[in-house]
Amino acid sequence: MSELTFYKTLLIDIKQRIRQAQTKGILSANSERIFLYWEIEKMLVEKQKVAGWGAAVMPRLSKDIHNALPEVKGFSEWYIGYMKRFAR
Repeated sequence: MSELTFYKTLLIDIKQRIRQAQTKGILSANSERIFLYWEIEKMLVEKQKVAGWGAAVMPRLSKDIHNALPEVKGFSEWYIGYMKRFAR
């Protein structure tokens, strides 16, 4: 096998491994995000039952999360409501 052929094969193998790792990372992150959303909303549903919170908690929670963690996305009032339905 020539040095050029060996190198091309090595490059192909490395690129394939990088793509596999990227795909695995994306899938893992998505799975973790779904679990996080489910946990958060499960907590909210339980707290609402105990404390009798109404719908007004969702906008406040969304705003407080955004203010505390502005770089974190996915916690809009609408999305929190969606997660709550998902948790139920």
